[in-house]
Amino acid sequence: MSISFFDFAAMPTRRQCLLVSIFGLLPFAACETQDPRPGSSSGTTNSATTSSNTGSGGRIDFGNGGQGGSSDDTNHSGDGDGDSGNGDPGDGDSGNGDPGDGDSGDGDGDPGSGVTLRKCGKAPVSDQAFSKKALLESAGMCAAYQACLFSNATVELGRGVTKYVDDPSADNLELARATWRSTMQSWSAITPTRYGPVASTAADKYHGRGIGAFIHAWPALNRCEIEKQVVTRTYQEQGFQRILPGARGLSALEYLLFYSGNDTVCASNSSTAKLWAELSSDELQQAKLDYAQAVVGDIYLKSEEYMGVWDADGENFGQSLANHEGYGSQQEALNVVAGSLLYLYDAVRDLKVAPRAGIETAILNSETPYAQVDLQSIRANITAFRALFQGCGPDGAGLGFDDWLKAAGGDDLEQDLLQALDAIEDRAADLPPLHEASTDQMAAFYADLKVLSDLLKEQFFGSGSVLNLKLPASAASDTD
Repeated sequence: MSISFFDFAAMPTRRQCLLVSIFGLLPFAACETQDPRPGSSSGTTNSATTSSNTGSGGRIDFGNGGQGGSSDDTNHSGDGDGDSGNGDPGDGDSGNGDPGDGDSGDGDGDPGSGVTLRKCGKAPVSDQAFSKKALLESAGMCAAYQACLFSNATVELGRGVTKYVDDPSADNLELARATWRSTMQSWSAITPTRYGPVASTAADKYHGRGIGAFIHAWPALNRCEIEKQVVTRTYQEQGFQRILPGARGLSALEYLLFYSGNDTVCASNSSTAKLWAELSSDELQQAKLDYAQAVVGDIYLKSEEYMGVWDADGENFGQSLANHEGYGSQQEALNVVAGSLLYLYDAVRDLKVAPRAGIETAILNSETPYAQVDLQSIRANITAFRALFQGCGPDGAGLGFDDWLKAAGGDDLEQDLLQALDAIEDRAADLPPLHEASTDQMAAFYADLKVLSDLLKEQFFGSGSVLNLKLPASAASDTD
């Protein structure tokens, strides 16, 4: 079930505040970012890359990819020819590499015409001795690395979707779906980030721009708004500036690639439903293909906007973060960054797991209702937690908040948090797809997540915090 803006308005005030503070829903996010249209670039987008690769009608030339190349210690997550210089994701992912597990898989081959891939290298592992500045630097480097992987994933997504749009065969549909899954996996490693431009202004009032809401709008999904764009084609004249986040990004593309029905959920007396009924099956299919092409271009431009913020040749936000510029104090910057650790509590536990664990007050709202990769997304969320808490490298190698705890004499809490994290990770590894999991299985997973969230709320943050970290207001008001 998707949450429409009508449903959102009917929610209890506490859950409204939770969703707004976590995800930066409209109007907050819409006011904070210049929203690029296909074929143009915003102030933070890498215009050198974008402007030279847009075709007629705003269509971006993603190219076909090259023949691949060599890369050191490559460990791809796909089963087939998953090198991202290849353009063919094989049986698995598009070959951007498993974050924190070897090389990002860029390859050294000729990427072909059109948009080119970035060289992301290996996951950054800080070997510095702990200092607060070094911790901020580590968080920034890891976020920049994940942004780079996501940028490459969107290029592969563009290639896959373009190939399908140009030749909508069953094989090309599966290719497009595979690149979507890979991109969603990459995005799920970024979603918990609540500092910098991807975050809402509620999560990071200093630098938040709400970019993430335009890339994937969950939990504010809105299928009717997607269908409205399909049949009205207003995006062709107006671009994406006025399109709600729930009708664009990865969620819109998921619907267009994975939902095969020809029905509409819009009210029968609405203008969208009336236009829908006038289209033949072939006309409707072409309209969906056209919108898919536009949406993937918009996703790419948003990824470039995000990447441009972290790029050393762009805004170089990582340097600003290390120097806590704009945050007022170093402690405040660390407090904002640490807020990302709460994603496993208020998003994964309360929104993704609780509805399937038999908790009556929770609303079932699948993150990926058509592709049904909710579990894979949660696993990536868990990996993102470890990367920030322990370190960005393989198995948590590097500098993280655990090092701060040890330096501050919080060794017992550090071990308790890692033990709880291990239990969550093990549980997630053994679960079946969430839509197939039993209530008892999800209740056990919820209990594991609660152990971690209680440690975070009662000891890592709050009045008893050895690190003097403040609990965000949305979490402080929660008594469960």
